[in-house]
Amino acid sequence: MDCVFAAANPVVPPPPMGWNSWYCHSESVSDAAIRSAARAMVERGLSAFGWNYINIDDCWQGERGGFFGAIQGNEAFPDMYDLCNYVHSLGLRIGIYSTPWISSYAGFRGGSEDAGFEKRMQLSSERRKTPGQLYGRCPEGLERGVWRTGCDWLFDRDARQWADWTIDLVKVDWKPNDIPTARRIADDLDRSGRSIQLSLSNAAPYEFAPELMQKALITRISGDIRDTWESICANGFDKGRQFCRFIRPGHYIDPDMLQIGAIGVPNRKNLQYQASALSAEEQKSHFSLWCLLSAPLLLSCDLAGMDDATFALLTNREMLAIDQDALVCVPEFQDRDNVVTEVSKKLADGRTAIGIFNRSDCEIARSVPQRGEVKELWSKAVYSSGARMVLPPHGCAVFLCGSGK
Repeated sequence: MDCVFAAANPVVPPPPMGWNSWYCHSESVSDAAIRSAARAMVERGLSAFGWNYINIDDCWQGERGGFFGAIQGNEAFPDMYDLCNYVHSLGLRIGIYSTPWISSYAGFRGGSEDAGFEKRMQLSSERRKTPGQLYGRCPEGLERGVWRTGCDWLFDRDARQWADWTIDLVKVDWKPNDIPTARRIADDLDRSGRSIQLSLSNAAPYEFAPELMQKALITRISGDIRDTWESICANGFDKGRQFCRFIRPGHYIDPDMLQIGAIGVPNRKNLQYQASALSAEEQKSHFSLWCLLSAPLLLSCDLAGMDDATFALLTNREMLAIDQDALVCVPEFQDRDNVVTEVSKKLADGRTAIGIFNRSDCEIARSVPQRGEVKELWSKAVYSSGARMVLPPHGCAVFLCGSGK
């Protein structure tokens, strides 16, 4: 598949790099947790490598009110404006979560209502896990009939409130992502009074992808990811291969968050974390594939407690440069012997990044992808023409081929 863009506009935003609260905190997200993540992003040194988004996912929503009649932060978020100022003061950007539905997936207030209906469908206060969780945990929203867009559209009020708070990005989550709703959301953000990037979620229908991606910085192509090799393959190799033809500068596909580092359990109050169930090799392959897809790199792990091995993985400058490459070329997938997938991506400097992935459960040997000496970007090993390398199960090697400009 040839690259269809000869050059990229330098003012076009690259794929976002940052952190999202969902797999880390989920229902325990709070002002304090967001401030802690922002500090850790800087103090741990990630921001020096381009990691700069701190995104609040579901579970922040409280009552409607304020000047715009918009959703306000719940008791865990007493001052959103001050929180945004704090994150910005560290040189970072901040994102937030919403949905056009009556209820979010986690049961919190959404961007629309049906006058009176949602009141009858709310749980009694004693049945709520947290005060703002009006409709119960997933999948109670489906059962209670509030996972749908209500007749009273209020998203425009929320967009103006986010602009006033100085939010930089909003993740808007519903399914299926439909064109009329996406247009309305994008229009509301355009009229909000601030440039707010749009992240569409989730599982975009393939037939709608071209127009959906016109409206958004990033478009989710899958359901929620998990820290299993099967989930990485489904979201990255399968969905990524299907949707990658639509990527271009400023419009990226999103196979979902990185399952790297110590994470929590979604839809729970997480107070402690466990290491990702992915092996070290699987995490390396996961990260490499996302970079070759020009995908957003969004962590959801414990930043403050990050170990040195995870930090080294996430700060490989050559891999990050592949993800952030301005050409945003469509990657090419080639399967070899039903066990190896090669993913290649042309870069703005004239070189080509080639990832060789062992999708099997066995160790395999393969030849390096170019004549002459070539360096592998993870091991830093230099291979000569005709050399063979060994790939562990679910492992990968990534090369930069060609002389460049």
